[in-house]
Amino acid sequence: MMPYVEINEAASLESGLQKGPVQVAFIKAPNFFKFNSGDRVPSLATLEDTHSVIGSVLETDLDEIWRMLQQDVWSPNGEAEQMLFASEVAHSSMSNGDVVLIDGHAWVCTEDGFVEIVE
Repeated sequence: MMPYVEINEAASLESGLQKGPVQVAFIKAPNFFKFNSGDRVPSLATLEDTHSVIGSVLETDLDEIWRMLQQDVWSPNGEAEQMLFASEVAHSSMSNGDVVLIDGHAWVCTEDGFVEIVE
């Protein structure tokens, strides 16, 4: 197993993870339970404090991004663990509270799908 340096190294498993304009931000470990419960929506004003951008991908379909960023798909042998740890992220599957930024719009992952963050 070769550890990933960036998310795009998983493109050999999923072509939609090739480098592109869509940013993916995972919740930083200290904030995980604050946002993962689904009770709170991240603020765009403080997103850099609460989340880490783990990469930019080509895929634009939110449900497809969610599917591709499940650990068993993009990091089946723990390839992303070191990269995520260095970004202060303690989970490797897209979860409630994680954010996708597409064309100036921010979408938060929830139990019911993605919801646009409007401020």
